[in-house]
Amino acid sequence: TRTLSPLPVVQRYFWASGRIALGVVPDSLVAIEHALADLVATQGAGRVRPSAVLGSLYIWGMTLHPPGTLALDTTERDPRLRLTAFMTSGNPGRARLELARFDTTVLATPIETPENGSLLLSAESHLMLGDSAVALERLVEFERRWVYQPLITQLWPQGLMISSMLWGRTWLLMGDLAAARGQNDVAVRAYRRVVGMWTGGDAEVQPGVTRAREALQRLGGS
Repeated sequence: TRTLSPLPVVQRYFWASGRIALGVVPDSLVAIEHALADLVATQGAGRVRPSAVLGSLYIWGMTLHPPGTLALDTTERDPRLRLTAFMTSGNPGRARLELARFDTTVLATPIETPENGSLLLSAESHLMLGDSAVALERLVEFERRWVYQPLITQLWPQGLMISSMLWGRTWLLMGDLAAARGQNDVAVRAYRRVVGMWTGGDAEVQPGVTRAREALQRLGGS
């Protein structure tokens, strides 16, 4: 029987969570998840789903995982996890229906409610289904709500992932989608925020800063 040392496994999980939040794919992501799932199964005696712990990696890493690597099913209780399960199920029809239900709930949330990453998840889900126009609408809605958002709202019960850690990748995606649709004023606002947030960041996010700076030069917003 394998004996897992919890500390290194959990440390790697926290390390991966921070990078997934930024939109960066950590080395050995799937191996990290399998190790933690084994640990949960061993110490939880089958009472805890791996998704209850790995949810932050699954939700905001949905588009960063190799196909078929998410240990999810469509009975997940958290709406974000449930949508992720449908989006990665290989059934576009069911995915569209679940996304429509998800959007209805999210868009009905009062504007001052702390945003839990659902609008970014919605945008990425619409992109997966080929609808960049609605994806951009969701990110513009996030911009409308952004001024009400606290910096350090925890997005998942486990893992180092707080609200502001998603903002850089959110603005970068918003800038890219807006620029592609000729909405240059929206794109410039978004790219300027990327530069402002990430200029002093680690090397992993500097390609995003470079991309934003180059886009600003093309759009005349530098």
